[in-house]
Amino acid sequence: MNIVKVFIPRSRSASKVSMKPVALVAGAVFLVLSFVLSGFSWRSPELRLTVRRQFDGWHDLLELFRSTKDVQAMGGASAFTDRALQFAWCNFTLPLETVRAPFCRCVDRAASSFANASSTAEESVMNIVSCIHARPVWRVEDFWGVRYTTPAVYVLFIATCFLLVGSDVRSNYLNVLIWSATAAFFIVLVVADYVHNTFWALAFVIVSALISLILLPGMTSSNEGEAAGGIQRTPSCFWWAEYLSAPVFALYVPLMHCGRDFAFAGVFTMVGTAIGGLGLRSFWCAEVYKVGPKKQFQSLMQRIVWLGILASCVSLLMFTVIYYEDDRPLMMGRLSVALLVLTMLVSLLQWPGNQDWKYLLETQMGLAGVRNILLFIVVAYDAWS
Repeated sequence: MNIVKVFIPRSRSASKVSMKPVALVAGAVFLVLSFVLSGFSWRSPELRLTVRRQFDGWHDLLELFRSTKDVQAMGGASAFTDRALQFAWCNFTLPLETVRAPFCRCVDRAASSFANASSTAEESVMNIVSCIHARPVWRVEDFWGVRYTTPAVYVLFIATCFLLVGSDVRSNYLNVLIWSATAAFFIVLVVADYVHNTFWALAFVIVSALISLILLPGMTSSNEGEAAGGIQRTPSCFWWAEYLSAPVFALYVPLMHCGRDFAFAGVFTMVGTAIGGLGLRSFWCAEVYKVGPKKQFQSLMQRIVWLGILASCVSLLMFTVIYYEDDRPLMMGRLSVALLVLTMLVSLLQWPGNQDWKYLLETQMGLAGVRNILLFIVVAYDAWS
């Protein structure tokens, strides 16, 4: 529990201006917005995630050549070639403006040669084996789906929870509010689509448990109901919210821009998690290495962490440029990149040279707030259209 307490900063502004009312009102606003979006769950588009597997049916393909004694009995040369292409996963209808993979053309030549008695079975098998050097085919199958509005509801829910924590509401009231909202969202999302939303509903429960069982006890004082200072909670709540929200803004980019392979989307999401997590780590370094002998390592540690943030941002931008598709039917197609850039900017502002800015935290909070409001507007517009 002492580790959690490290995340509670002491504001340089000396708490002359109370953030409690602002955080409470903002939390109520985000709670309403999240419930509004959850109301679109029933009509929200389903974004499919796929898995792919490279051709590995060599045994069946080779056995076709070894076991075939009479091509005519199978319907002739054309029928045999079609069967060989089927075994090689090459019999699917091609999308427009595409050509068959070199592997398929190689199999076609080997099958035609065998069917026309131009080569023996042994020679044809060797010809098929030689096709391994050509670009193979992949089999793509649906794996899972993400309801368009659900990740956005999750982000707004996180913002709601941490704004309420930052408002310094009494712990017992706060737990009732958070768990009541969690139960409501859980029911709405699961009823709307239990197949695809159950994972997200469980994420709501995990976030609530993290706040009520781990973070909140570390943020309160020994006197029940009296926190260690409302404004002192603000940076801690903000960075935990960024850590939990950043992956969603990374996830929306591949969902919108032809990167829906499950493994690729997973990598994108993990790198997005690193952006928010390293921002939290930078904040943690600023607090842990504030006094004593450790102070000499503060700048060094923050610079190392910031380089990690920069590397994560550059990698995501490179992937985004590669997979970007301008012609997207949803408004999010164009703005998903802008939302991700705002998320990157929030963490990039943790550059050690910026730490003495008087309104650094307020600037980061403002950017995150604008980003979350823009997320609501975009998703609500697309869902309503």
